[in-house]
Amino acid sequence: MVDNMRNSTKCWSFSKNNGREKELVDCPVGVGGCTASWQELNGRLKEFTYQGCLRRHYSYNCSSDYCRTIRSARLSPSNYKENAKYASPTDDVTVKICCCTKDGCNDFVTSQNTRLGRKMRFMTSQTEMTSQIEISSLMPTRMTSFETSYPTWMNAVTYCVIITSLFAIFAYLLRKVLTSQTFQDKLCHHIRQNITLDEVKEDTTPLAESVTLESNLSEDNVVCDVIVDFEDVIGKGKFGIVYKAKGKNQNCALDLCFKIALDSADSRRCHDNEINIHEFLRMRCDDRIVTYYGTRIVDGKNGIILQYSTKDNLRNFLDQNTIGLKKCINMLCDVTSAVAFMHEMNYDGDKPRIAHRDICSSNFLVNQDLTLVLTDFGVSMVIDDVTGNTYAEHLTAEGAPYYVAPEVLDLSINLRHHGEALTQADVYSTSLVLWEIVTQCDDFYVKPPPHSLPYQHDVTTIHDLINHVVVRKKRPDFRFDLKSLGSRGTRDVITNTIIECWDSDEECRLSASCARDRMILLGKALDDVISDNLTGGDVTNNDVAIDDVVISIDDTVGLIETVV
Repeated sequence: MVDNMRNSTKCWSFSKNNGREKELVDCPVGVGGCTASWQELNGRLKEFTYQGCLRRHYSYNCSSDYCRTIRSARLSPSNYKENAKYASPTDDVTVKICCCTKDGCNDFVTSQNTRLGRKMRFMTSQTEMTSQIEISSLMPTRMTSFETSYPTWMNAVTYCVIITSLFAIFAYLLRKVLTSQTFQDKLCHHIRQNITLDEVKEDTTPLAESVTLESNLSEDNVVCDVIVDFEDVIGKGKFGIVYKAKGKNQNCALDLCFKIALDSADSRRCHDNEINIHEFLRMRCDDRIVTYYGTRIVDGKNGIILQYSTKDNLRNFLDQNTIGLKKCINMLCDVTSAVAFMHEMNYDGDKPRIAHRDICSSNFLVNQDLTLVLTDFGVSMVIDDVTGNTYAEHLTAEGAPYYVAPEVLDLSINLRHHGEALTQADVYSTSLVLWEIVTQCDDFYVKPPPHSLPYQHDVTTIHDLINHVVVRKKRPDFRFDLKSLGSRGTRDVITNTIIECWDSDEECRLSASCARDRMILLGKALDDVISDNLTGGDVTNNDVAIDDVVISIDDTVGLIETVV
């Protein structure tokens, strides 16, 4: 009897199904050890179900001093009567059994190859499980009340709300940074800075420096006997001064401009760059580009000889004059044609694509017949169509501030590698010049407003300009008179074209060639109306469709008669 008692094993006993409370009992003689079982849901502890003695006929290796897992079986949720409140049919419910040989060894169990941890104390209630500090440290992956109480779709919604909130916070902080005074100061500094001589190496120059030889010019563009009046200053810019000059071409006297660089490295660089741009442009002459007569050294000063325009530049002309509908459309055609010519490549290989980068109303000259020509190519860039890159590596934002595109103001444009972006920035600047012309057309107003530059009355500093154009995405107002109902169809075509050219997204803007084609088509339609009106043709029942916008001839006949 004593021997039997000495060989018996003490085990913890508990049964969830029978309602037996946990207690330490003596196992019958011949029992090989202790056992315990529990359930796991998706690899995490769900509940303990049984503790007791292990009979010898269980052929398991239970020779360890702690309760080691000896069997694991997956239980189908549909066959488990209590699974409905714990699991869905897609969950993994597993029953595990462990055994050991030491007295009371089944109070601690281990679960191998699971996420339960190394060792767990056997507990008979959820309250006891959550109140044990020891178990919290040993079972870091035990299911929480949140995981067992809420369905998966609610977790997904929560994650979406968190991600959306983080994105909104990020957008708010980004806007605060973009509109902060410190950031805008850096932008202003970037816009105003230029290339220094030390930064630019010989192999990064956009084009090689050269002086035009008379033999390279056509006979019509060769001038002689150039006399410069250095007392007669036509204009002075950031990089150069323009003087009035005279010369002869095929024994005909010409009024000329003589442009020299200021005494700085930047000015000399722009001066040389302008010469090289003219060298490219002269290979394909265009009436909308200022005539180039080569270079001369006069009184020790190396200058560029250009045509002289009697009506000054477009900005000064619009300050003092209004224009009729016909002249307005002609000027719009000239502006868009000049920019399109710059942007288009000649496939004979003698003219590449060129981005002007300083388009504004003061860089268009007005001839005696009120035609316009584009000038000032000091910061222009030649674009390599093969790679889409520009020849220069050291670039900064250029142009008159009011005309600078939004993507250049906020530095989102890549000035080193995106030639297409440079041309689309030109299109934005062109749209503002078109706006200046349209606002001085007396057919669109009872009385045209005084000429003003874009945003002149909206902003006073570069900080205001960035906030107005980049952040708020504002554009100039046409301010058409509601009482002036004439030329509505023509006006709509023009305004829609301008609006499409100054879109905030540079990829959504029209190309310069598309804007040019619209204006040319509009001019031809107007010419046809004038011709029919002069010949007495019946035009009262005709409409001219231009890019899905219909110009009502009935509304324009009266004004066209006035223009004619």
